Formats: sequence, structure tokens, C-alpha cells
Amino acid sequence: MATVELDPVQQEIQARIGVLYAEQQAARAHPASWLLHTKAVDAKTGEEFRFNFSDGWEWQREELDAYLGRQVVLRLKARQLGVSWLGIGYCVWKCLTSPGTKALCVSINETEAVKLVGRAWDLWESSPEHLRFEAKVLKPVKGRPSSRIEWEFEDGRISTLIAMPSSPRAGHGETAAVVFLDEFGRHPFAEDSWKAFIPTIADGGQILVVSTANGFGNAFYVLWMNAEDRGIAAKFLGADLHPGRDEAWFEAIRKTLSAADMAEQYPLNAAEAFLGTAGCWFSIDALSRYADRTREPRYKMKFIPDETGAKAEIVKGTDGWIRVWDEPDKD
Repeated sequence: MATVELDPVQQEIQARIGVLYAEQQAARAHPASWLLHTKAVDAKTGEEFRFNFSDGWEWQREELDAYLGRQVVLRLKARQLGVSWLGIGYCVWKCLTSPGTKALCVSINETEAVKLVGRAWDLWESSPEHLRFEAKVLKPVKGRPSSRIEWEFEDGRISTLIAMPSSPRAGHGETAAVVFLDEFGRHPFAEDSWKAFIPTIADGGQILVVSTANGFGNAFYVLWMNAEDRGIAAKFLGADLHPGRDEAWFEAIRKTLSAADMAEQYPLNAAEAFLGTAGCWFSIDALSRYADRTREPRYKMKFIPDETGAKAEIVKGTDGWIRVWDEPDKD
């Protein structure tokens, strides 16, 4: 069989097609490979930024790895780490690579919900044609979206991304493949939302919960404290994950912010985040050091009463609600 010699122009075209195909395959397989080709504008600074997942930002790709295949992901975070961008970017990626997906994104109020869907739109608008996977925008018909984006695919399936404010009815009656609860610690109706979205998990969907700390007693704090027992993949993302923040940076910022503001904006551990935002009579630094040195419990246990209720048996197990660090003195 005779081979056809390609001229230099044809060779260049063929090579370019190969590159585009490889990028498309990689982007289908992993959200980081799609986000690499997008850009957006930071609403606070007005500066354009791109994801690169290198030079100290490798942990962001690890975050996206963690989103894949887990039903409930919870992140307690410091500010200005791009975690909310990862969350909304993941939702857009799901919509584009899994036609028919519905993503629900809930934020503190109407203003923040509009910002959230605006971020999704910016990522979509900046994506190259070959990474749009033949999706066509149905909504908005023109201009920027205020609450909803709809994409239609060649086979007629439609993916939808809806942003809504926290409210007593948010999520009720809705079904979704992925739910993103942004700044959940500050949702005025967090408990109502959480109950409403539980069926999402039951139906095989996924929930991403992201927030800075907001003191004790709220729904976000309860989820954080009971994450292990509830099978929630929880993780703290501290301010020092930002590669541009060294000890000199922290020293400078501590001179301009109160301890409470530092705990809210730039905590270095979970104890500092929650204690600082709740108000504390004790030294947050000292308590944070204690938290860093905390041992894992030797085991968990619970009491199972007998039929009379007069006696109970100690039963050890991962579902125990009592944690034991040292055996009690039997005397």
C-alpha cells in the first residue's frame, strides 16, 4: 500500500489535531485538565488569573482528585486560596463532561449567588472551542446569567447549573448530580438546606461543602465535628497553603489584623479558625498548639443497655460516640 507524503502545512495541521484531541481526552478525564485552559477575573482585585497546579499550587489538583468518587466532601478553609473557584469549576466540568447533569450551587444570599453563577460563566466563556464538547448555550439567551446556565448537547441532553441563595426552601424538591454549598458556615438557613439535599446523596449524587469558620453551634461546625462518624471526607485548608505566604508575610499581616480577624481570614489550623471566630477568653495561639499535639483516641465505645435498663455493656467500635484516650481508674 502506497504511503502519502504530507507537505509541511498538512503535517502541522495533523500535529495540531493530535494536540487538540489529547487535550480533549485529558479534559474529559479530569477537571484540572479542563480548568488549565480557562481563565477568570478576580472580583476583588480585578486581576486575571489562571489555574496552573504547579509552583506551590499542586495541592489544588489534589483537591480536585479528592472530589472525584466521594459523595460528601467538606472543606474548612482560609480565605483567598481559590477553593470556591475549584468548587464552581468542578460543577461546570461535570455539566460539560456528563451531559444531562444538574448542578445546584447555594451561597449566602442573592448577591453571592449571582457572583457564583458569574464565575461559572467566566470559566465557560474562556474555555476553548474544542473543550466545550459540542455544548451549546440555551440559557442565558443573551448577556450574563443571573441564576441559571443551560447547555444542550448534540444528542439532545441538557445540563443545568443553577445558583440560588440560602433560604428555607432552597433545595426542596430539587434533584441534582452535584450540590455545591459555598460559605456554608454563613448560610442563614443551613440546616434546612442540608436536610433538603440529603436525598441527593441517597440517589447517588454528590455534595461539596466549603466554608470559612463562623464560630460554634452552626450546621457547618456540627458537620465538621461529626465528619468521621457520618462518612464525610473533611479536611482543613490553612492559609499557609498559598505559596506566596511565608513567615514574613504572616508577621506583617498580624500587625494589621486583630487575632479574631486573623483567625477568620488566615487560620493555620481548625482550632484557631473556630475559636477565633467564636470569641475566646483564652490564648488562641496556646489552644492551637494544644490542638496540634492532640493524640488520636485509643478507641471509641458506646453503652448498650440490657433489657432491664439497669446495666449496660461497653461495646467498642468505630460508631461509638465516646472517645477514650486513657483507661479510667477502676478504683
